[in-house]
Amino acid sequence: MDIRGEWEDYVENYGAWSGYGKYTNILEITLKGNKFYGFRMKSDKYHMAGSMAIRGKLDKNGIKEVQLISSLGPLDAKGQISENGNEIIIDDGQRVKLTLIRK
Repeated sequence: MDIRGEWEDYVENYGAWSGYGKYTNILEITLKGNKFYGFRMKSDKYHMAGSMAIRGKLDKNGIKEVQLISSLGPLDAKGQISENGNEIIIDDGQRVKLTLIRK
């Protein structure tokens, strides 16, 4: 699946990170072979424009592995691409969930 391009990024912090709240950004996802990288296109209250937000690997079933790149370092997470390829959910299961909507 081709996930390259611009995505609306909705970040929801929960659990121990609930104090960081909710915010949005725009990610540009690039592919190099089966590896993908998502970079923030604008600065938000915690990250600079151009910084990496996600990285991972794809396989024939979708997202094989993914990490959320936080100010405190990478977080292993699980990712799911919708059937139509226009939404991606990435969640570490304890602190933060990203919902990406294709622009």
